Amino acid sequence: MKKPRAKSVILTGGSDSVPTDSPAPTSPSVILSEGGHIYDAPSNNNSVILSEGEPAPSSLPCATRAAVEGPCPLPSQRDSRPTTPFSKPAPAAQKHRGSAAPGKKSGRPAPTSPSVILSEGEPNQVAPRTDSPEPQSKNLAQFPPHENCAPRDVTAGPVPAAQKHEGSPSQKEKSFPSILRVVRKIEKKESENRPPRIDSFADFLLHHARVKSGPAYVPYHFHGREALEPIVAQLDSILESGLPDASLALCGGAQFGKTVLMLNLLAYLVAVKFRNVGYYLPDDDLVSGLVDGKLRPDVLGQVPWLAHLIAVGKTLTPTGRAVNRKGAFLCTDGARTALAFMRGLGKIPTSFSMDVVIQDEKDDLPEEHARFLSGRMTASNLRLSLIIGTQRYHGAGQNLAFTAGSQHIGLIACPGCAQRWNPETQWPGICRLRLEKKDEPDPKLTVEGNFLPPGGSDSVPTHSPAPSSPSVILSEGEPSHVAPRTDSPEPQSKNLAQFPALPTSALPTVTAGTALAAQKHGRETSTAHAANPNSEFRPSSFTSLPFLPPIPYALGQKYYLACPACGTELDRAHPEWHAQAPEKIAQRRFSYRLSQLLFPDIDLAQIVAAWQLAIRDPAQMNVFCTDRLALPRSSAQTLTPAILEAARARYALVQESPDETSSLNIYGGLDLGDQCWFVARSIDRRTDEVRLRWVEAIAAERVRSRVPELFRELKLTALCVDAGPLRDLSRDLAFLLNDLDHDADASGSDSSRNIFFSRGGVTLPLCWQAASERWLGVRCAPVEFTQREGQGLRHKVARTQDGRLYPLLGAHRDESIQRVISELWPAGEAGEIRVIDRPDGTPALRTGPRFRLPRATQESRGVLDLYERHLLAGSRQEPAAHGRALRYLDQCENHFLLATAYAALAELLSPPRATADEPNPLPAFRTIPERRRTHDLARGVSI
Repeated sequence: MKKPRAKSVILTGGSDSVPTDSPAPTSPSVILSEGGHIYDAPSNNNSVILSEGEPAPSSLPCATRAAVEGPCPLPSQRDSRPTTPFSKPAPAAQKHRGSAAPGKKSGRPAPTSPSVILSEGEPNQVAPRTDSPEPQSKNLAQFPPHENCAPRDVTAGPVPAAQKHEGSPSQKEKSFPSILRVVRKIEKKESENRPPRIDSFADFLLHHARVKSGPAYVPYHFHGREALEPIVAQLDSILESGLPDASLALCGGAQFGKTVLMLNLLAYLVAVKFRNVGYYLPDDDLVSGLVDGKLRPDVLGQVPWLAHLIAVGKTLTPTGRAVNRKGAFLCTDGARTALAFMRGLGKIPTSFSMDVVIQDEKDDLPEEHARFLSGRMTASNLRLSLIIGTQRYHGAGQNLAFTAGSQHIGLIACPGCAQRWNPETQWPGICRLRLEKKDEPDPKLTVEGNFLPPGGSDSVPTHSPAPSSPSVILSEGEPSHVAPRTDSPEPQSKNLAQFPALPTSALPTVTAGTALAAQKHGRETSTAHAANPNSEFRPSSFTSLPFLPPIPYALGQKYYLACPACGTELDRAHPEWHAQAPEKIAQRRFSYRLSQLLFPDIDLAQIVAAWQLAIRDPAQMNVFCTDRLALPRSSAQTLTPAILEAARARYALVQESPDETSSLNIYGGLDLGDQCWFVARSIDRRTDEVRLRWVEAIAAERVRSRVPELFRELKLTALCVDAGPLRDLSRDLAFLLNDLDHDADASGSDSSRNIFFSRGGVTLPLCWQAASERWLGVRCAPVEFTQREGQGLRHKVARTQDGRLYPLLGAHRDESIQRVISELWPAGEAGEIRVIDRPDGTPALRTGPRFRLPRATQESRGVLDLYERHLLAGSRQEPAAHGRALRYLDQCENHFLLATAYAALAELLSPPRATADEPNPLPAFRTIPERRRTHDLARGVSI
C-alpha cells in the first residue's frame, strides 16, 4: 500500500472544493487576510482544502480546526453549534460535477478559486479572488486566530527557517505551483509596462536609457562624457522652470553622442512630459535611417514601458483619427496624449502644433523652410527650440545659432599654473607625446604633424607674441588665423590694443607664405624680447638654439593634453564651461561648442592620426576642423573671422563728415527690401585705403527721408541703390538725389546722342555721354544684376512709364561681391597684386588688405557684429545651376555685404578726384511732387 501524500491547508472562499492530491508545501502553511497579518497554521500533513458551504471534516485535528472554526466542540454539541458561512452545507446544485464523497479522494483538478500559498524564501504572493463578490478578508475574518498562531506583518518577508514545521518535505520534493508562476509573470509584465516615476531628464538617462557598447547595450552614463552633464542640467532647468521661448544650440564635433542624447530627449518629452515634439532633418531618407537604425533599436527597444506607451508609425489627424505615417509617434497613457514627428524639411511645415522643435544638421536644412518652424509653436506655453549639428560655415546655419547664443566653450584648468585653456583653439600645440624619459619635457605636436622637443627647431626662426596676446594658428594655403582669447571676457580688439605697432623699418616684408613657413618650424624668440614685447624687433634679436630633430609620427604612440604655458598634463574629464556672451543667458538663448578634445572617451590617438591626413589634404583639413575641433571651416567660404580680424584697423565707427581739405571721398550703397541696409565707406585718395564709415538698418518707410539726410551729413560723392524689389523706391531716390524733379527737362530721349538736363534755363551736372555710353555727374543710380560674367559695369538710360529719364547701371552679381571680398583679403592672396602710388609719385606694393574694418566700441559693437556676420554668410559659395562654376549664396543674410558691393560700384561710377580743390557738389533737395502724366506718355516711352 502506497503511503498517502501530504496534504496542505488552502483556504478558499465560495468554492465547493474537496481535498485533492497536491504536493505538500515546503514551508508551513499560513492563512493571509487583507488586514496585513499572516497566521501560521499548525503542522499537519493530513490537512485538507476547506470551501465555503462545507463543514470541516471531523478528521481534522482540533488544532487545525481551531485555526479555522474556533475551539473544538464536544460531540454532543456539534449539531447545536451555530452555523457559519463556511460550515453551512452547500446546496447540491452548487456542487461541482464529479465531486467525491466525504472522506474520499477526488481526481478533479485543484480548485479555481484564488489561494494563498507562501513558501520559505519566496516573497508573499496574494492571489485575489475572482469568483466571489465579497472580499476575501471578510470571509477569513470570521475565524479567530489559534492560540498557537502568532500574527506577523506581510511586509516582514518570508517565514524564517527556524519556524519550519516538522515533517516538511525534503529538497527533492520541493515544487513550485504553476498558478504562482503565472501570477508572477503577469505581475512582472504589468510592472514592466507601468511607467515609473521620473523626476528629470537626467533621471531618465541614468536609470532607464541604454546605449550601445560594442555588440551589447549598457545603461547610459556620463563616464568619459562629463562635458554633457551641465547641458543635461540646463535642459532640466529650462523644462522645470516652464519659461517660454528658450533656445539651446549644441554645436559639436562628430560621434560624441549628441544624436542619441536628442533621441532620448524626444522620448522623455513625449512619454514623461507629454509634450508635442517636432524633430526635423534635411530629407526623408535620413528620417527613415534614423528611425530604423537608432530610435527603434537604441531608444524605444531598450525601455520596455516606453515601447508599451509609444506607438511607432501612428499619428492623429486634425479630426482626432489615428492614421499610419512614417516617422510619427503617438504616446498615450489613457488620460494624456502626445505626438512626435520626425520629418524631412523638404517643404514648409504646416498643420501640426508643437511644444518643442529640434533641428538636426542645421547647416543642411533649407533656411527658407526652417524659418516657419517657430510659427508651429504659437499655441504652446513652452516654445523650446533646440538646434544640433556640426559647424561648417561661418556666420550661417549652426555657427549662426552659436554666435546668437551664450557661446559657452569648454576650458580646462591647469593644476600647475591655474591658467585655463580652450583645447580646440590651442590645437595642435596643446597635444604632447608621452615619452618614458622623465628628466625632460615631452615634445609637442606641430603643424607639420611631427613632435618638436622644447627648444628644438629644424628651420628658420620666427617671432612669437607675448603670452597674453591671441594665439596664432596657421594652416597651409590659408591666411593667418587669429584665435581670440577664451580666458578673458574682454574683446580681442582691446587685447590687441595693448601691443603697439612695431617700426616698419625694422620689419621685413612678411607674406602669408613666409608666415606659414615660420609657424611650421616654430622657433621661439629670445627671453628678453618675450619679456618686453614693446621692444624693437629685429632678426638679430634671436638667440642661438641647439638643433633638436623632430620626432616623427608613428603608430602606437601615447598622447595627452598639456598646458601650453607650463607643460602640466590637463584633465579632459572636467572642463569648465565659460560663456563668451553672458548677456544672452538672461534672454534664455544658450549655445555650447563641444569638440572631441573635451571627451576622454575619444582617444587622442585617432585625433592625431586624423591630423596627419588633414595637413596633407585641404579637404581633410575642412573635415578635421568641423568634426574634431567643432570649428567652422569650408573651402566654399571665401571669408573667415581670421581674415576680418586681420583687416581690422585702429579707428572707431563714427558718423562724421570729412572737412573741406580732407583727401577722402565717401561712397554709399543701399540694399532694398522690407528692411533696407545702408553702408558708407571712404577712400583716401593718397593711400588708396578704404575704411568703413557708417552702417545702418533702415525701415523701408523711412528710406525717402533718412537716406537724403545721410547723403548730406556724410557728404557722399555717389550712392548706388538696389534696383529691386522696391523699384519705385529706387527710382524716387535717383530723381531726388540727382535733382531731377518734374521741372527738370531732358534735351532728348535718344541714347545715341548726348542728353543734358536743365531746369529754368540752368544746366544740371547730370548728363549722358553717348560716345562713351556713360553717365557723368551722377550722384545716385539704381543697380540691377543683369550683366554676364566679364562684361563689367554697364551704364544705361532708363525711362519710366511717363517718359522720365534716369541713370541705371548693370553689373554682374558675383563679380560685385568678389570685389569687396578681394579688398578684405591680405596682400598676395589668390594671386592678387595691388600697387599704390606714394606721395612722391613712386609706386609701392600694398602689404595689407585695402578695405579696413573699424574696432568695436560699446556703442557700435552690436551693429558691427551684425555687419561682419553678413559678410561671412554672403561669402559662401555653392555650385551654379549648370554645375560648372560656383556662385555666391543667395537668399541668406548677406544684406550688408550687398550694400558694401553697391558702395564699391559707386566708386566706379564716380572715381575719386586726384585733388580736393573743389568740394563735392551736393544736391538741393526738394520735395517730390505728385506724378503728372506728360505728353511723353503719348509717344509710348516706357522703362
